[in-house]
Amino acid sequence: MQGLIGRPEKGTSGSIAGQKYRSDLILVAAVTGVVCLAGFGFGLFDALRSHLRISGQWDLNGPLLLISVALSWYFWRRWKELEQSSGAMNASLEFLRKVSKTVEETGEAVLITDINGVIEYANPAFCRNTGYSLDEVIGKDPSILKSDTQDPAHYKALWEKIGRGEVWSGILIEKRKDGSEYPAMIRISPVHNDAGEITHFVSLQQDMTEQRKLEEQLLQAQKMEALGTLVGGIAHDFNNMLAALQGNVCLAKMKMDNPDALSEKLDNIELLSVQAAEMVDHLLTFARKGRVEMHAIELDAFIKEGIKLGRSAIPENISFITDVTDQSVMVNGDTTQLQQVLMNLLNNARDAVAGVEKPAIRITLERYQPSHRFQNAHPEVSGGQLVKLSVSDNGCGIPAEYIDKVYDPFFTTKGAGKGTGLGLAMVYGVVQSHGGILEIVSREGEGTAIHIYLPLLHEPREELSRVVHQAVAGEGETVLLVDDEQTVSVVVGEVLRTLGYQVVDIANGQEALDYFMTHRDEIDMVISDMVMPELGGPELVRRIRQLNSKIPAILISGYDASGSIEEVEQFDNCKLMSKPVAIVELSRMMRSMLGARASLC
Repeated sequence: MQGLIGRPEKGTSGSIAGQKYRSDLILVAAVTGVVCLAGFGFGLFDALRSHLRISGQWDLNGPLLLISVALSWYFWRRWKELEQSSGAMNASLEFLRKVSKTVEETGEAVLITDINGVIEYANPAFCRNTGYSLDEVIGKDPSILKSDTQDPAHYKALWEKIGRGEVWSGILIEKRKDGSEYPAMIRISPVHNDAGEITHFVSLQQDMTEQRKLEEQLLQAQKMEALGTLVGGIAHDFNNMLAALQGNVCLAKMKMDNPDALSEKLDNIELLSVQAAEMVDHLLTFARKGRVEMHAIELDAFIKEGIKLGRSAIPENISFITDVTDQSVMVNGDTTQLQQVLMNLLNNARDAVAGVEKPAIRITLERYQPSHRFQNAHPEVSGGQLVKLSVSDNGCGIPAEYIDKVYDPFFTTKGAGKGTGLGLAMVYGVVQSHGGILEIVSREGEGTAIHIYLPLLHEPREELSRVVHQAVAGEGETVLLVDDEQTVSVVVGEVLRTLGYQVVDIANGQEALDYFMTHRDEIDMVISDMVMPELGGPELVRRIRQLNSKIPAILISGYDASGSIEEVEQFDNCKLMSKPVAIVELSRMMRSMLGARASLC
């Protein structure tokens, strides 16, 4: 470190400067001695001349005295210059010692590499963050911290930028010595010599683990606020669905003698139940806790589905206009966060148009080719095609003096109890984490338009083959069906019997385990609810596996199934489904698992 920032190390520049200083002192001392001797000689010569009464044409006293004074003055000035030079050098050394000490003791990790990326210095904070000792990293490449989270193209773009002499900054997921990963805010700057050539790179790194935890808490708090807003609209939609279900059931009873009419009413009932299930699934996805999972998303289809949920929170007196492109637009994103972004923007727009004579909200999604003006305003954009999502309203607008503050957490212009001020702060954070850009265009009294630009993925949309929606029949296998909800158990059991299965209905896990232990050779499959009194589904499967049985098992959850995936994956030959059970999907899963078991026997 001392060599890189200029602090002299033992036996190098400091000792050279000291040697030069000592040589100058010796020179001054020698010259001063000569002057003194000269002065003594001049005095002796003057005395001798006086004694011998020598007379001549010129007098040596004046010139010799003048030379003596001039030499004395010169060497006195030289002595002072050396003192000043020594003081300046000591001040420089002290300054460099302070800089070195600061780098050593700062809380941020500092890493210095040569132009080829070979590590030459790392401060103690770097060692604490990564778990590596200084000896373990010196001479190594920074790729020892590389995780598999970032695409190789990301690192290529990074090196290209700093290679051009530009500063790179961003967040990377790094890997510690023990293999654990952590988010780091990194800034890499090139170091130039006097000729302007890049000689080194210096990297400043801040561990963002604690900040990410706070952001997740903030995100969840805002999510709960948005969910509270949804409750009224969801209740309204569910009441409509229930009314339609009751009406179709009543009509079905009246059409018992007309099979075609009866089938039509039953189809309506099935459709309404599917819509209700989808709405619950959207709500569970929206409220889900967990880590961000970035993957390719068909944003056009995703926004259309999100609008269905968001529409529930918009009063019917508000004109709700949607214009979603028919083109396939793929982005890399997290579905839960993007759903929350859409909900926040819709909620803000709904609040903004309150009191407007003809309130209107408009949502558009389209491809966008950045203009030169856009690229100049946002130099971080690479120039490729983007996806533009806009939510606009004709509401109250945002005062000009508040535009720059709306991204701040807890800043709100709404009245007490009407908002936490977390909405746009969350939206901004999500857009940033998705590599996007957020723009707000607003005029007070005229309305607001919020535009979100996300990088477009050029991945072809997978064409899914159509599956014939028909349940697959069984072959007389015996199924142990376990559910403490009798209404569910009766309906599912009847459907399975209709498909050709033998069904044993049991209301709790402990009774099911007792039955299995005495009839294990007769049971071909276990289908169980996840949560039950006495013994839940996962524990039931665990006990069965302890009996050395690999019988196929399907666990069914009435909650957010994503939270149970890891619990189910610990068992071999075990699958997970969500309620309400899709009979066609259940029948196909059963047939697949039973067929695989038969092939092993």
